[in-house]
Amino acid sequence: MKKILCLSLVLICILSSCAMKSNEVATVDNTTTMKHIEDKPKETTTENVIENMKNEQFDEILCQGDNFYIVKKINDSYDGYFVSVGVVNSNGEWIHSLSKDNIFAKAFNDASGQKDWNGQKVTLNSDNFAYLGDGVFIASLGMKVHYRENVKKCGDYQKPASGVLECYFFNVKENIQKSFEASHISENIDGYMLLYTSGRYNSPFYSLSSKGEIKKLPCKHSSATSVGYPIYSDGVFFAEGAFWDIRGNMVLDISNYNLYGNEYNDDKIAPYFVNGECTFKFRNNGGTLYSATIDKSGNFIKQPEKV
Repeated sequence: MKKILCLSLVLICILSSCAMKSNEVATVDNTTTMKHIEDKPKETTTENVIENMKNEQFDEILCQGDNFYIVKKINDSYDGYFVSVGVVNSNGEWIHSLSKDNIFAKAFNDASGQKDWNGQKVTLNSDNFAYLGDGVFIASLGMKVHYRENVKKCGDYQKPASGVLECYFFNVKENIQKSFEASHISENIDGYMLLYTSGRYNSPFYSLSSKGEIKKLPCKHSSATSVGYPIYSDGVFFAEGAFWDIRGNMVLDISNYNLYGNEYNDDKIAPYFVNGECTFKFRNNGGTLYSATIDKSGNFIKQPEKV
């Protein structure tokens, strides 16, 4: 009986010792795991990169599009005050270094000397900038930028009587910079934008390439046929009841349709094509409203339906 009791005590001691060693190993493993977690570097994101640069190298992001950021830095010292503007990509690389001599820095300098109709000093901010696509940015005190989905007004500056304002164009991919006067511009699709340089009806449209080339087109912004501001899409744009290519050739006349919305509203978008299809609304001779979808030959893709 004594031998059995002794053996039991020995066995209990052995099991206790093993349990303690197991706990020690587990503790070491847990500590090691936690250490690995703590030592693991934080994931680097575009937001982190740009935010770190913002704190160290520039003051404000004016506009962002695709992988490009237009940034601003204010230089205010005993020998003068000026604004520098540069372009950085999402990897934190400078595409265009901060400078007081590029077109967007010029925009700040030009605006600083202007006043609005109330005599208040004009200031430029991020609201005055817009991304048009494919590396092209625009800045203005009050022009309207027309996208497929919406319309953006660059700032709230009241237009002068002429309706046009100085605009600043910057293709950051190819470093093409220029300025011109305009009241409306469409987004950059396939390398082209549609430009309107007047605040009045019956003035011509212009094409603007991503290289900054401006060409006058034969079609006009007519109050009689306007159903909104046109955009260049799928190789054509709408004006004067027809679709035109970017060289100014009429490719499809749909003026036989009584298009819905003849009262002009430049916050609306005129009919446009996407992937060879265009949907628009029209009224028949009885005033009933229909919706139609056509191809580039003017054929119905499906029969018009009452709206």
